[in-house]
Amino acid sequence: GTTATFRVAFRPPRDAVHYCQTLALCAHIKSMRNFRLLTDAQVVPPWSIPVLATGNTFLHTNPEFSPKVELSTRAISFPSCRPGEEVCQTLVLSNYGDTPASFSFHNAKSLGPVFAVKPMHGVLAAKSQAIVAFRFRPDDAQPYAAKAVLVFNGAAAYPTDVELRGSGNMPQLMFDMGAGMGPATRTGGSSTLFFRPTCVGASSQRVLTLYNPSRVPVAWKWQLPAKLEGVVAVAPVSGVLRGNESAQVTWSFAPS
Repeated sequence: GTTATFRVAFRPPRDAVHYCQTLALCAHIKSMRNFRLLTDAQVVPPWSIPVLATGNTFLHTNPEFSPKVELSTRAISFPSCRPGEEVCQTLVLSNYGDTPASFSFHNAKSLGPVFAVKPMHGVLAAKSQAIVAFRFRPDDAQPYAAKAVLVFNGAAAYPTDVELRGSGNMPQLMFDMGAGMGPATRTGGSSTLFFRPTCVGASSQRVLTLYNPSRVPVAWKWQLPAKLEGVVAVAPVSGVLRGNESAQVTWSFAPS
């Protein structure tokens, strides 16, 4: 339950330069300080926590040069997912200038917990690119939208907005007793499947249409009771339906 404080010193050797470095903090249980204190089965790997440190030597003023940085997109749309799951998208920052440029997402912390960005800040070398990752994790089945504010070279008066959009969806599965019916007639239908009267030794079939009205994939599988084995069969037994996708399954009834 205790805490520790570390001081990071910044001693740049040159003026008018951007600096960026990832620091790695490694921690381990005190008993792990010597291999003679425990057996191999008791060894626990250490924890590693990366910390991104940035700084510049522009004497408390913004750089005089204007950054020539372009974004691969100004709007990011995430694939639909279920509440509690995560999906990611990337943004490419391209520096076409002859001088380095720093970038920072000023409202990165306020985007959470639904949206997150990594890294939150950094430095683009001249004629280079950087990939920024965005994460979307919905809490409920509803649409979400946010705006990430990107600032170059600390010039907060000239921000660049990146629109973030995502939607949380719950998986759904509907079925229709009719065969070859159009999209407008897909309904939940009845929960009972009837076969026409069939003689012993003969068989009859019914086609059932499964439909996924949601925007997330749904995996389905039929489980038949043991007493119907050899009498009722279904093909295919399992499958996966993507968003707004349908599939037909064939049921067979062969009394014996």
